[in-house]
Amino acid sequence: DHSGERRQGNDSVMPIERPPARVRGTRIVRPARATRAERDALTGLLTADGLVTAAASIEPGSLILFDLDHFRMINTALDRPAGDRVLIAVARRLEAIAPGNALLARTGADEFAVLLAAGGEVDGRQFAARLSRAIAQPVDAGDEELVLSIGIGVADPLPGESVATMLRRAGAQLRPRIATRGFQEHVYDDEPSPAAIRSRFTLERELRDGLAAGQLRLHYQPIVDVRTGVADEFEALLRWEHPERGILSPSEFLFDLRSETLQCELGRWVLAEASRQALKWNALRTDRPLTVAVNLSSSHLRDDRLVEDVYLMLAETGLDPSTLKIEISESITLDELEAGLPLINGLRRLGIGLALDDFGAGNAGWTLLRRSHIDAIKLDQSFIAGDEGESPENIEMVAALAGFAGQLGMGISIEGVEREDQAATVRDAGVFRAQGFHFGMPKPAAMMADLIADAPLPPA
Repeated sequence: DHSGERRQGNDSVMPIERPPARVRGTRIVRPARATRAERDALTGLLTADGLVTAAASIEPGSLILFDLDHFRMINTALDRPAGDRVLIAVARRLEAIAPGNALLARTGADEFAVLLAAGGEVDGRQFAARLSRAIAQPVDAGDEELVLSIGIGVADPLPGESVATMLRRAGAQLRPRIATRGFQEHVYDDEPSPAAIRSRFTLERELRDGLAAGQLRLHYQPIVDVRTGVADEFEALLRWEHPERGILSPSEFLFDLRSETLQCELGRWVLAEASRQALKWNALRTDRPLTVAVNLSSSHLRDDRLVEDVYLMLAETGLDPSTLKIEISESITLDELEAGLPLINGLRRLGIGLALDDFGAGNAGWTLLRRSHIDAIKLDQSFIAGDEGESPENIEMVAALAGFAGQLGMGISIEGVEREDQAATVRDAGVFRAQGFHFGMPKPAAMMADLIADAPLPPA
């Protein structure tokens, strides 16, 4: 067995008699037997020192380093044995998917490494994708079934480089992600209590079950041309029809969702459902296309499958990609934006519209404007709402941004319009598309039939 251990049942570990072999020509080369200090007592995998020692017997290929998101929460909320079961399950999955001549190690409390042999069947990035899919399957931690997500760093070998240096290079890729993935954009002064963490695990399990059971829905809010009253775009907003708690908005369940794997699954579901609706509505629209907008979070921007999934969806449905718009919130961090730019530009190349949401509420907007082609900006509601909303300074800024967008050939809209006088104010400032309760509450698609027609939209 390539891992230095043999499975016995599902989770138990039994050391094997001989270390793994690698065939070089007609010779069989075996790394020296790992000492007790070079093998992890819990998982049976190599330690970091053991990996460095064993690597002397092979020609190193790519090194994949990964760690578990929020592992400390598992130990805090459940217990250490539950955490140990998770680590053992990860080790077993790693053994199941790794090539036979790879070296596997547990290099930290929740950190693992895979050293591929040069010239193997998969390269580092292919194996990383395989690894993500394997780890995403639910894990039995005793009282809870958990869905794990991981951060991954990949280091390809450089001439004369040691495995220890490769570990450091791969680890450097994990550090920025660790800094940004913790609790999304929210900051907590205190560690969450064990009860709160258990509640999150329960939420994730129920949400995963709800996704499978068809409990998720999309509601749509119109974005209206304030000069004509015609709705030419709808924003898709997620709702969860919880069997006990009723209809939940995202603020009631996404805030505490920590599993990146589940977040990405939700994002893909929303995109697919919104695309199907856009296809139906545009079949009814006669004078001009209607666009459906979907929000993507920072987690979705790390989803390697997203561009391919969207491409396949467009090919299967025949949807005009220009009728689908992706909204990226300006509140994401610059590190998250940098990591997500390849995905953002990949979606753009498919012909999908790209909008910068919540403009004025964060600091990533100007960077995104410089680094990617943006079709539109949506001004944050703070420009017209709250204590400083509708101040002369704010309205002057809205007018300036409208001119700026026009010079760059971008569309511009504003959210949070709740009254007729606000609609008139933004119209006079040069922003002609708006969204808010004044024009309509988010509703199921079946209740939007009267808005899909080409007639002007009456105030709500």
